[in-house]
Amino acid sequence: MRLTKSKLMKLSERDRARDALLTKDKLSRQQQASLSMLQQQINAAELGDVAEEAMYDSVDNNWVDINEETERNGEATQESEVIEELGVRTGNTEWANRLSAEDHTWKRQIEDLCDAFLEYCSARNDSSQKNHEGAPATQEQTISLQCISLKEETENTFSIDSDSCVQSLVLHGYLSSTPIRPTVAFSLDVLELADTLQRRSPSTSIQGIAETLCDLRNVPYKRYHRVQLSSALDVYRMICREAKNRLDVILSHASHGRSLKNCCTPCTYKLRDEPRLKYAMMVTGDGNNSLKRCSRAAMVDKRQYKSEYYITRPEVDAFKNEVKSSQKSQEDSDSSECEHRWKNASADKRTNKLSKNFFEETGIFTSTCRHSIVLTICDMVRTGEQAKYGLATIDRLLSTFGPRLLMGYDIGCAFKKTVKRSPMLGTKATEMEFDMCVEDHPHNRTGAGLTDFENNEHLYSCSNLIASATRLASPYHRHQRIHLFIETWNNNMYEGLGRLLRTKYINALKVIDSANNLLEQSSNTAKDYQDFFAEEKKYLVSAKHERPEDAFMINYVELLELMFSKHPQWKEAQQLRKLRNFHACIDTLEQLVVQRIVEMSRMGLARTGVKLRQHIQKLLTSRSTAVKSALTRYNQAASELDIDPAPPQYTWEQISKASILSDSHILRGSRRGVLTQGWAQSENRRCVEQYHRLLRAQEEIQRLNIEVRRLSTAIADEGTRLAQLMNGGELRKAGDQWLLQHYAKRRLEVNANLLNELHSIRKLPGYTGWHTTGIHIGQPSAATGSDIEMEPASPINPADRAKPTNRDAHGVPETRGSSASIEDEFDDLEVGDDIIDQFDKWQIVLDNAENP
Repeated sequence: MRLTKSKLMKLSERDRARDALLTKDKLSRQQQASLSMLQQQINAAELGDVAEEAMYDSVDNNWVDINEETERNGEATQESEVIEELGVRTGNTEWANRLSAEDHTWKRQIEDLCDAFLEYCSARNDSSQKNHEGAPATQEQTISLQCISLKEETENTFSIDSDSCVQSLVLHGYLSSTPIRPTVAFSLDVLELADTLQRRSPSTSIQGIAETLCDLRNVPYKRYHRVQLSSALDVYRMICREAKNRLDVILSHASHGRSLKNCCTPCTYKLRDEPRLKYAMMVTGDGNNSLKRCSRAAMVDKRQYKSEYYITRPEVDAFKNEVKSSQKSQEDSDSSECEHRWKNASADKRTNKLSKNFFEETGIFTSTCRHSIVLTICDMVRTGEQAKYGLATIDRLLSTFGPRLLMGYDIGCAFKKTVKRSPMLGTKATEMEFDMCVEDHPHNRTGAGLTDFENNEHLYSCSNLIASATRLASPYHRHQRIHLFIETWNNNMYEGLGRLLRTKYINALKVIDSANNLLEQSSNTAKDYQDFFAEEKKYLVSAKHERPEDAFMINYVELLELMFSKHPQWKEAQQLRKLRNFHACIDTLEQLVVQRIVEMSRMGLARTGVKLRQHIQKLLTSRSTAVKSALTRYNQAASELDIDPAPPQYTWEQISKASILSDSHILRGSRRGVLTQGWAQSENRRCVEQYHRLLRAQEEIQRLNIEVRRLSTAIADEGTRLAQLMNGGELRKAGDQWLLQHYAKRRLEVNANLLNELHSIRKLPGYTGWHTTGIHIGQPSAATGSDIEMEPASPINPADRAKPTNRDAHGVPETRGSSASIEDEFDDLEVGDDIIDQFDKWQIVLDNAENP
């Protein structure tokens, strides 16, 4: 029997009437009167604590662990069909409307609440504001309610304004969980503690904080404690965001996109007369599927949380048809091997029914700069890591930061072609010289420096801590937790910029030192290293296909077969055709063996990240299977040949034991002469690698010199601006003055720590950058704070003080003819003989590069 919606409603009303009769029979008249009075109170109250319990019964903090593996596509589909057929509403519409009305009421009051909050903070230490708790009412209108502080819960009476009860509570240092007729209020200190605790410990739940407060007050925990705390904390964060917006207006950071443009000072704070870098900025993009959210979780909460980091869904969906509508050109018809191996490269071709049915948001896609500061974020909605998320990210980055961006992406080989073919983004990316790090390792790419493009992995290792808080959260609370995490993350990254730049500078100097120690022992020149690298790439590409001369000869003999069947060349070519399958097996096995040995050598290199090591290990596992199959085909083809001498056969043990190219027996009979080529020699391979690392380290030094100066200039400019604002009398309200002073106190201390780190960088023996600040683009030439000396002057020619040491095309400091001149220039820096010898080694390498 199939039930219709109307029939179901009738049955529900009949059951409700039957329950009412049973209740009436079992209760006394006094109990019935008490029950009736309670029902009237609930219906009369617009929003109360009991209503809150039902309203928030399924919000994000009521966590339940879900075993995703036990969910099946059929169950989710059947659930959706049953709910749709019965007409049952997902969530309580009444509570959704009440929650929406409550949010609308809070938004109408938020500016007044922010004024009261700032006024309270500015006057918190004033003696007239010390004893608001339990103060006797001096006006006719008063309110009494339960006030929760850190270690006690008391009933206090406050005088209130007839227009805004909540605003009056904030002036007394408390904030209620409801905007109308509040019955409980939390101390602002408690809410500040809860907010800070979740920022610094992202895995901490609201329920855990509520239980902690109950323990401190020595009372048992009840579920409505979490609901009340969650509601009050939401409002507190709304007030803090309004205060931050006001601070941005004071600091002139409130224009559209200004926060993104100024997110990373070393990347974006451009100065006049800077050397031009090949890439103005380097970013990395990647997706993460840990921050999923169940589609049916907390559906009554329709609020939207807006964040300046987020790319909205409409902006992302504008690129959803870019892959389908774009047609591959002839030059893009050949796909690389990693396009087939990487699962993310084919995300647009796969559908995940479980994710589509069960999860609304299946993860996030983020972009970061080379200093790990988050630039953008967008939700992956009911899909995997599709191209539209990367395209929308690139569009935002190009629109904000301008041309000459280099992006590192783990599916860059396929994605670069997608960007190029995109009707909406292709032309824009080409005109703005957008590029992606594909084909070569970043250390082999000119202009990339020593950047490894693994910043997102560091980010995700920390952001996964909030996965438990987002799985069953409402969209509002999920975005809220992610925004708070990113905001705190970026602040931490800014505070650590000095240490990061110093570490990068020391690492680059060490790379230059170790590379020169190895290269000076080799008789090869820079031209030889470049030729070795080009030959290796040519071999790895050519090994995938049949040799052109073999293909031509076989085609040629087929044409001559009818005319000159007894010609000697015909007989030679006919024999080659018989060996064609055998040679194909040799070429395939040879290519796989070379790739396996190269990947094995990469596994043992220093500074190879964990993720890269895991990826290489997976490649080696799959490569071993491919090598075994190719070895089987080779041995079979060799056994079928009737030639003298018979070709040798090999075992897997002989192949697997080879750790360098010269150890591989199969390569000794290579028709391509692998072992005779210069690039295959182990010593030359090490030299080529160190040569590229030397070039990248020199590029890194050049970029770091620019970044150090940018950061120094930005700190000086910000200090001047803050001093002008605090002493200029432009701020009339006491709350705005407190807001600026509160920000400046911490900011100036952080900047002082950064200056100490920058001073340490300038004291490094190998430092070759500026010793003064510059002038920011857009400021007048006579701007205050320009050309400020950031440390005691070194005894260098004053004419050279404001500019870095001269550099060659690779960014290497140029010497002045002999080691004696170097000693004279750096004599007062108290460098030792080992440093002077190091400069001599640099000169030897430069001479070899200039005179091959």
